[in-house]
Amino acid sequence: MLKNAIVLAVVVTILLSIVILSAQYGDDIQLLFNSWLEGKPKALVKLHIHIPSGYGNCSVIVHRFPTKYNPTADGYTTLIHRGKSPSGRTVTVKDVINMYQVGTVESEEGKRYLYDSPEYYVGVICVNKNDVYSFSKIVQTIITKPITDVDIHAELKKRSRAGDRQSGSNFAMLASSEPVSCSITIDETSGEPIYGQDYWAKGYCVASTKLAYLNSIPGLKTAFGITGLDSAMYLEGWAAACYTTDIEHCPTSFWDSAGKKLVIFVTTKKTDYISNGERAVVWGSVYYQYEYYAWYDSDFYTYFIYEIIYPKDIGGLHSLQIIGSYTPPSPPPPYARGPFKGDVDLYFPADTLTDIKLPVSTSISVSIGPVSFTISVSPYKAESPQYDPPYVSVIDISGRNYGWYYWWYKDDDPLNYEIEFYG
Repeated sequence: MLKNAIVLAVVVTILLSIVILSAQYGDDIQLLFNSWLEGKPKALVKLHIHIPSGYGNCSVIVHRFPTKYNPTADGYTTLIHRGKSPSGRTVTVKDVINMYQVGTVESEEGKRYLYDSPEYYVGVICVNKNDVYSFSKIVQTIITKPITDVDIHAELKKRSRAGDRQSGSNFAMLASSEPVSCSITIDETSGEPIYGQDYWAKGYCVASTKLAYLNSIPGLKTAFGITGLDSAMYLEGWAAACYTTDIEHCPTSFWDSAGKKLVIFVTTKKTDYISNGERAVVWGSVYYQYEYYAWYDSDFYTYFIYEIIYPKDIGGLHSLQIIGSYTPPSPPPPYARGPFKGDVDLYFPADTLTDIKLPVSTSISVSIGPVSFTISVSPYKAESPQYDPPYVSVIDISGRNYGWYYWWYKDDDPLNYEIEFYG
């Protein structure tokens, strides 16, 4: 009975919101209202893409990444918008999604219902005389109401075609001495490339990627854990956007970080424990997806091309890489928790979003047929309020029967994937 009352209250709240907003959003509200009457509630995401002036004519591309409640046909992204616009304008792209409640989230107005919140790839390619400018970004949303407005400011970067397309020499500054290999396997294409027609290809690879640091002190043993499909974290994605007169890859110098991408854990796993002051790096087996699109523009007899490499899920955790000893400060910082005794699982709270990377990264050598280059993939501090964060398992092996150890998030930052200790 109580559950039915709660569900009714949610429906009434959303329908009242729809009525209040109808004067502002017109036909969009009618579409959403009808979906609720049919028992299949929808939400509207409006992406406002602001293009600065002075960059000539631009192509604007938007894809949506799949989620559990807003899947795509093949598990890759789905095209939402592809069109042209002069620079200096704002292009608004609308996407209607399934509105499925997944939890609650804190906001300035207090606690609100949280709904399945997709991510989008936004690409802008501008051509001004012979100069090429582009912008690529993975955009997050937090859906708490029937209509969500998202502002994206296209920070266009001038691109250079200098450098060898095949060698990836422009990425030497990102490479480590031993980059992890990630060879793309193409599993879908639109057929044979034919001049004057659109073309796409999709593929994948699996690469070991650094996820976090793990510390221990004498008397404690620690491990890093995840709780299956309910767990997620953010890792870096990469993209390139260009235009050419033929179906080919963008030059390696066009590749840039596209920001953070939500990555789901697909298994429940805990690493081995470390102890006695050991310090280690946590590695995960990450499934990356690759997408290539060549869009033919018959007005200018050229192709607008964009490519994306992004992490989709983490299939497991590897054996820990011991990298030396952990030396705790003396005394512990004032924000340390404790003293404690006994065992505990310490989670990283998921209450905010940030674009700040963690100080651990993996150099990954990507090969797509004859093309090879190296990217740098970092985890981000941000956690998704839609999923559980990873955790650190702490086991007290000291035999002491009193509170003797302290712990704290590195730099007093609960979003930082590193727990520190003193004891």
